[in-house]
Amino acid sequence: THQDLKDLKAAGVTHLRIPMSYWIRGDLQGDEPYIPGGWPYFVRAAKWCRSLGLKIWADLHGAPGSENGFDNSGSYLGVSTCHGWDQNPANVQRTVDILTDIAQAILDEGLKDVVTGFGVLNEPFVDCDQNIVRNYYNNALTILRSLLGEHVSVFVGDTFRATRFNDGFWTDAEMHHDTYLDSHPYHVFFEQGRAFTPRQHIAYVCRHDSNDVRLCCYDDPPQNTIPSKGISRI
Repeated sequence: THQDLKDLKAAGVTHLRIPMSYWIRGDLQGDEPYIPGGWPYFVRAAKWCRSLGLKIWADLHGAPGSENGFDNSGSYLGVSTCHGWDQNPANVQRTVDILTDIAQAILDEGLKDVVTGFGVLNEPFVDCDQNIVRNYYNNALTILRSLLGEHVSVFVGDTFRATRFNDGFWTDAEMHHDTYLDSHPYHVFFEQGRAFTPRQHIAYVCRHDSNDVRLCCYDDPPQNTIPSKGISRI
């Protein structure tokens, strides 16, 4: 609600990550059971954020076929895998087309000033074909920069292996400024983590999760002494 956004602003929040389904603008095919109609609500939220001085980083939270098999991608596959997406060229191209349509709609709605960042695909799973996912990331960056401007922030998933991207990926300062490798550490999907005390959660972040942050991204892998002049970490 508008009051929720006011409360977030009062608490010091500056940016909101707003996930969106791939069918948010009505792209439905075959027997897909989803209900369209979410786009006007995103536009309304963006205008509320503008009035309150908040910025939005939008996030394509699921792709046709599912990039991870998770329920929050829109297609629960019963097994965690990227292969419903990366092994189907039609699904990959459809995702490119959907991303283009959403970015064009943001431009047409006059929302570039408030939608200042975009996540191109949420949590592609560890078994994603790296050539396919990186090619998609490159295409997505080109599309978003061409439509939403050179300085729109772009963040990409680390496929749950951040070190994979510490190989010169997106390190060009001119091309890859304002880009981010996105990592999502979780403490709820293993029994021990669910029993952590607040202090144990903090300790686990410091001793374990922080390693993933430190292992990418650098201009001089594997020495890892010069931070990348392009992609950064979130």
